[in-house]
Amino acid sequence: MQDALTHYLFFINQLSGPKNMLKKITLRGTVSYLCLILAVLISYILILNNRFTFDDYYSIEENRYLHNLVFLKYIFSPKYFFISNEASFRPTITVLNFFEYYLFGNNAQGFHAVNIFLHLICVLLIFVFFRKIGFFKIAFFTAMLHAVHPALSESVAQAAFGEDLLCFIFLFLSLIFIKKWFELKKSLSQNLMLCLIILMYTLALCSKETAFFFPAGYLILMPFMTNDKTRGYKMVLWLMIPLVLFFFVRFFLLVNPNQPDVSAVNALSQWFGLVYYFPDYLKIYFFPKNLSIVHPVKQIPPANLVILITYWVFFLSVFFSGLFLWLKKSIFGAGILWVVFALIPVSGLFKLKFPFAERYLYIPSVGIHFIVSSVLLYCYWGIKNKVLKRIYICILSLFVITLIIRCMERTTDWMDNLALWKSTAKVVPLSPPVHYSLGLIYHDNNEFDKAEKEYKTAIRCNRDYLDPYINLSVLYFEQEQYDKALRVNQAVLLKNPNIAIAHFNNGLINNKLGNKQKEFECYMRAIKADPSYPETYKYLASWYLDKKDYENAAAAWKKAVKLDPYWIDGYTNLHWFYGTSGKIKQAEQILRKGLFYNPGSKELQLKLYKMKSRQ
Repeated sequence: MQDALTHYLFFINQLSGPKNMLKKITLRGTVSYLCLILAVLISYILILNNRFTFDDYYSIEENRYLHNLVFLKYIFSPKYFFISNEASFRPTITVLNFFEYYLFGNNAQGFHAVNIFLHLICVLLIFVFFRKIGFFKIAFFTAMLHAVHPALSESVAQAAFGEDLLCFIFLFLSLIFIKKWFELKKSLSQNLMLCLIILMYTLALCSKETAFFFPAGYLILMPFMTNDKTRGYKMVLWLMIPLVLFFFVRFFLLVNPNQPDVSAVNALSQWFGLVYYFPDYLKIYFFPKNLSIVHPVKQIPPANLVILITYWVFFLSVFFSGLFLWLKKSIFGAGILWVVFALIPVSGLFKLKFPFAERYLYIPSVGIHFIVSSVLLYCYWGIKNKVLKRIYICILSLFVITLIIRCMERTTDWMDNLALWKSTAKVVPLSPPVHYSLGLIYHDNNEFDKAEKEYKTAIRCNRDYLDPYINLSVLYFEQEQYDKALRVNQAVLLKNPNIAIAHFNNGLINNKLGNKQKEFECYMRAIKADPSYPETYKYLASWYLDKKDYENAAAAWKKAVKLDPYWIDGYTNLHWFYGTSGKIKQAEQILRKGLFYNPGSKELQLKLYKMKSRQ
């Protein structure tokens, strides 16, 4: 393929001369950049009308720490996980979110505009990199596929998924700088470029752990970047330095105390999830019709031996075909191996909330883009008839336009949470979490009949899935149907007697029914089931307060504030308790602690100001 392209460029050069050739290449490059920019804008312009959805609420809209840049100082400390609402250590995206919130506040439009811009940068970097290693025409179509492919839209349309875009940017900047490093002759320039490469790779790792495959990814592309194997292999050793340091920080220094399992390695049998999900990644790439935020979870490994063997035969056939072609110095082999290696971070080595997701394809898809582009353009070069060539170009144009239309259609699914989960329910109609999520949305919108229907549908889909039971009980409680609420909670506790929230909800119901002793007993059972659930202590404190047992009420407030440091009423209640007990210093300390976690609280600021003025 590379030889064919070289002969093609040589032929054009002979016809038009060096100067005309340079002008044509420059003009062609400018037009290519403009086409790519236009393609990205058309494909994603509609997301500027979208609101925050899905993880955006936790990571951005409801994350109080983003409201104040002072919390940036905790980025490289154990407090990072509290200020970022991230499960794992991803400081690059967190820093970006801080500055986005500083500029746009809770205006989702700004966040979506930034994601479009980041996606555009990714597209242009693909174009630049493949041009640099000699694949001029293929570079454009590869970048175009990345620009408009609907299977990648999840990473762009979801404001909180910017880590995929950032990781991609820093990885491809690393590749471009590595290519430049091979071209430099002076040692000082080489050393400066090497520092820049290590910095870019570090930022990629700090954007998303997916980047740990990069040394292998670079090795795949190395034969097409340099003929100097000695220097090429030295670069692998340099790339291992930030990788080893990041692994040490990620798995030993900064482990999420609330979710330690995100740093845990899965059982050996789960490591090969990629084998069983690999056909699904290819399916959503080549047939991007049924796109969804939730996909069915497979049993890994499959219980059926025939299915298990089929998956392994298919995967190994693809892998060894790629390896064979790569050893023959074919770029097709590099494309296949890039896809496989880039998917290893989500293969099942580590515990993931979603074992399969469309956003996982954002970085690996470059390998497929390149193969598809090569095949399509090779077919074009093989056509000798001019009329047939024009027809073929029209077909390719229609193909790209079809992808753009599907991408635009997909971005409208992300308009708001209701639209997102409705579209998801069409793709996976038997998914309990999807119906449960729809129930929550209707519940929040006070559409109680629709919420009840969705909760019950979720229960029918999976009677062991307890979340819809809990919220159905809350729904009945809010409608003052206390007997129904108690029956639903009883069904939950029969399945699992250690569900704290079910005991807690029973306590609230008994409070409404006037059964004070039963209310207290339910709170005690809730604490026994889960001592870390803060709501129980809040209402237990109110129970003690009704009994005028101020000491126990204060103890419950302390526990609740420790578990929920954002609970302003807890600080004001403790301030009152310490103040009436004559413990002025402790009263002041509790207000200062409350302001640390809630720096924007006017109530706490006013109370502290009054205390100081009295002193």
